[in-house]
Amino acid sequence: MLKIYLDDIRTPPDSSWLVVRSVEDFKERILSASVPISALSFDHDLGDKVPDGYDATKWFVEYAMDNEEIAQNLKIVIAHSDNTPGRENIAAYFESARAHSVFNDDLIIERSPAMLNNRASK
Repeated sequence: MLKIYLDDIRTPPDSSWLVVRSVEDFKERILSASVPISALSFDHDLGDKVPDGYDATKWFVEYAMDNEEIAQNLKIVIAHSDNTPGRENIAAYFESARAHSVFNDDLIIERSPAMLNNRASK
């Protein structure tokens, strides 16, 4: 299972995460993944780069709507941004998608500034 960590500067809590630094790299990794994606962790502000983590969130949810296997394999989403409104927007977007049956009801959605919660690293 693949765990993807989108952040322009921080590193994940352990080496089990694949780090991507831009939305473009995020999309490329998702599209080329040869194993199921079990976890995603999003920063909102990617430096001066546009698009941001919220744009990656919207793209991923739309992609999952057309790829049921991707949606079913995802177990946890973490919005780890220090930008509180950005973190809330990312988490709320996934919660809405889960409520509309894009993802399984047991999808865990966490808000955790700067990846303080290590739940997904286990």
